[in-house]
Amino acid sequence: MSIEFAGPVTAFAKLNCAIGRKHFTDFLTLVKLDGRWQIMSKVFHFDLQS
Repeated sequence: MSIEFAGPVTAFAKLNCAIGRKHFTDFLTLVKLDGRWQIMSKVFHFDLQS
């Protein structure tokens, strides 16, 4: 859904995805280490769809 950059090596991402009946909203904080983006933390919410 969105990515916000706080600088060249720090970012925040908001994502939507579904696994079966669960529809997730994920919030990720990321840091770029050794040229690769790494997830530092993740929190999420899900709703059950019928």
